[in-house]
Amino acid sequence: MNLETSSIDVGIITLLDNYFELMHAQDMSLFDQVFHESSSLFGVPDGELNIRPFAVYKEAVANRQSPAERGEARRDEILFVDQLNDSLAWLEFSSK
Repeated sequence: MNLETSSIDVGIITLLDNYFELMHAQDMSLFDQVFHESSSLFGVPDGELNIRPFAVYKEAVANRQSPAERGEARRDEILFVDQLNDSLAWLEFSSK
């Protein structure tokens, strides 16, 4: 990670690293640490709103072929973190 992290809560950095590892290596032991059970994933692929609740997204991640299995290197970078208070932060990152 290339971001200066000295003023950012270490828990945020750990959470992002766990997310990157989950998405790259499909380490499902991290899923419940990264996503809250009442969360949903929102996306707009091809201009159409797609909403996937926690259980639906967890199943999709568990049943896909991971980038690590396809031999792809893990490439992620934290671009921006604005920690607004102890329980809220805005993050921008790149993960390929």
